[in-house]
Amino acid sequence: MIAAAGISTAGKSADAIQSEFQRRGIYLTHVLECPLDAPPARPDFLNNELISRLPTLFTRIRRSLKPKRLGFISVSLTALIERFASAQLGCELALDEGRAFALDDFNPAAANAAIARFQDVLAVPASR
Repeated sequence: MIAAAGISTAGKSADAIQSEFQRRGIYLTHVLECPLDAPPARPDFLNNELISRLPTLFTRIRRSLKPKRLGFISVSLTALIERFASAQLGCELALDEGRAFALDDFNPAAANAAIARFQDVLAVPASR
């Protein structure tokens, strides 16, 4: 995510990097705020866990975060985009041709291409 935002980490503390994110109007949050205690027992466990936490996340987005734009930076979130779109979050959804930006792709070339597309989106002001 840091590379996608175009932020240099050289000689900077974690607080300085976070401050630079915030100055750029970027806030990074996880759908699952806490790590899972155990590895998923079933293939659909993580997806079900994400879905069960969406109402809380949607409330947090509406009441606390109030973003102008919401970007999806993990391929695993693509399946949830329709739920975000129908949640009336009051912000634009930043997508990569209708999908999440695959910043977590294991193929370096694909991840770099997704980073470049994400940077293009970040360079354009939100429409709100």
